[in-house]
Amino acid sequence: MAILARTWSLAEGAAWGLQYRRLDGDNLRAWDPTPGVWVGPYHAAKGLEFDFVIMPSLGFEHLPHPDVASAFDPAEAAAREARLLYVAVTRARAQLLLTYTGTLTPLLPFAGSGLWLESEYP
Repeated sequence: MAILARTWSLAEGAAWGLQYRRLDGDNLRAWDPTPGVWVGPYHAAKGLEFDFVIMPSLGFEHLPHPDVASAFDPAEAAAREARLLYVAVTRARAQLLLTYTGTLTPLLPFAGSGLWLESEYP
């Protein structure tokens, strides 16, 4: 399984307390197929697949990333961040769990679109 987030700090924060391996170039020289948890930012997972992917921190506060939002006009920032989201979402072979707090990023389809099921944690 993989925990993928927009930044290293968000990904590692979501994996706090778990034993995991980082998705960085040094670890991927020899892929280890044994079960485990891999953690990293969206771009580090490009070209890889996992049975289960968790994507935390999909709130408006994190996506689009504030640095990208301030560096580009809104349409370009949204396009850049949407491409990264696409990379992460398509890494899941079987199951995908998206989580957020606050307001959902506008880069994902709205909950009533029928593309996904939204449930609230008590």
